[in-house]
Amino acid sequence: MQQSKSGVLMHFIHFAHGRMVYIFVLNEAQREAAEHFTGPALTLAGPGSGKTRVMTERTLMLAERTGDPGGILSVTFTNAAANEMRTRFIQMRDKSGAGNTADEPVFKTVHSYCNSVLKKYEQLTNTRYTRIEGSCNTAEQILKDIYLEINGDDADEYTVGQIRSALGRTEKPDVKNIGAILKKYIEYKRKNNLIDFDDMVAVALDILNSDSREGRIIRSGERERFKFIQVDEAQDLTREQFDVLQMISGSGNIFVVADDDQSIYGFRGAEPSCLKEFTQKNPDCKIYRLSRNYRSVKSIVTLSERFISKNTDRFEKSLYSENEKGSIPRIKACRDIAEQTDFVYGEIKKLRKMDPGMTFGILYRNNISGLAARALFSVNSEEYSVSDASLKIGSLPFMDNILSGIRNAERSGILLPTPSHTFRRMLEKGFEREFELYCRRTRQHLRYKDAVISLAHYLCGLSASWKEMLSIIERADDMHESEKECAVSLSTVHSSKGLEYDTVFIIDAVRGEFPGEGADRGAPLEEERRLFYVALTRAKKYAYVTYPLKRGNPYGKKELCGESIFVSELKGAIRAVK
Repeated sequence: MQQSKSGVLMHFIHFAHGRMVYIFVLNEAQREAAEHFTGPALTLAGPGSGKTRVMTERTLMLAERTGDPGGILSVTFTNAAANEMRTRFIQMRDKSGAGNTADEPVFKTVHSYCNSVLKKYEQLTNTRYTRIEGSCNTAEQILKDIYLEINGDDADEYTVGQIRSALGRTEKPDVKNIGAILKKYIEYKRKNNLIDFDDMVAVALDILNSDSREGRIIRSGERERFKFIQVDEAQDLTREQFDVLQMISGSGNIFVVADDDQSIYGFRGAEPSCLKEFTQKNPDCKIYRLSRNYRSVKSIVTLSERFISKNTDRFEKSLYSENEKGSIPRIKACRDIAEQTDFVYGEIKKLRKMDPGMTFGILYRNNISGLAARALFSVNSEEYSVSDASLKIGSLPFMDNILSGIRNAERSGILLPTPSHTFRRMLEKGFEREFELYCRRTRQHLRYKDAVISLAHYLCGLSASWKEMLSIIERADDMHESEKECAVSLSTVHSSKGLEYDTVFIIDAVRGEFPGEGADRGAPLEEERRLFYVALTRAKKYAYVTYPLKRGNPYGKKELCGESIFVSELKGAIRAVK
């Protein structure tokens, strides 16, 4: 190790062939974590702190020091993260001059690893599980059949989606007899040896815990194979997933990387409390802290740290940045979603004049919030990517009715009425009441009605005729989830985790939306605050938080939305640091 003139620590690795090879420039905290060898360890890695770099260098260090790359298991949260870590490892190994080898560390997601345990069990017992995830939609059809059996009528696609979303999650949707449906589904899977995504973990844990001959063989085999285990994004693991990894860590060499402030998957059963329990169960556990943020300007790091400090159940941290101070995040109250959408697009155009290569992330709590921007970008032929294109404007409830009403009005009148004029007449004649009855019947929150009506009103304002409105909708809906890099990205906050943008817009920051319904205190509110923190810390240079003052019927009595409690907290943080 050497120290540069700037005080940054340069890390060198000594390889068996006797050469000192420069790999990365690490700060002291990163170096200490990367050089951890044996025993349990927890690395608390703040946003933009270089955790992937640390894990990659540690992987190379272990591979060289032990001479057994295949004895290292690195578990990640997504396939993309696993592929990225493997690619970085290969690039770093080749750059180091260590040479190629057929034996590589194993990079897998938790579910992929658990599936490998199931396959070994199948081979030993001649048992066969049928996986029911994927394009065949077997799970959906089973749920439809069970819903019909229990409730006596057919479930539409939305209802089936709601039931599917409940699998493996603690939150349960407001679906008729949901408890009985899920119980029947579990019984059906067990009877027919069917495995869905979440079963992989539960069954693998049962196998590893088993005292049967097969269980002992697999458990001892996994412990013998993997002498070192690394876990990325550990704050998002469920208790069962954490238990699987600890079960196969016979040597106790488990290196956990996490940030409890970025734990945002409680609805999937994630338990960040496992991190503290891990340190308590392992008194010799080393704790490393990656506190320097290389991503964001100082103002964003300072404010986001002050913001998240309102959470009480967390590890204390002292995050900092040595980047330029930067601008204070801007909070903008807008009249409605039309003004909010136009404001965001206007700011994008202004910032592009300063830097044509700037990237933008438009982030939101729920997918419906991104539809207005998709429509406007389609009108302006703006290229953009979207994290989830499954929600279509044309498939929203009553959108067909709105389009039909506009088309019929144009065909029956001598003078061509504008879409806005026709939609206003529809609202005056009871359209909103029909929508409200639909929401009550399907157990949708009335905010959904307000969101759809606001979007429809905005689309009408963009269109001069029925054909033009239909064309805008079709162009916005003809969008597929893409890995293509675009300057503008639309994403839920959950999908943006791990990403970064020069500028971030957090939109629809209103009460009941962000934080979500029912998350008004305790653990649910703290998780929503972590989600807002994740959104804020995606920004490198500029951050905006916007919200509409009103939503719903623009011509009737509209209730004020009210700014999110997080907007109020962010305003307080801004006042405190000025």
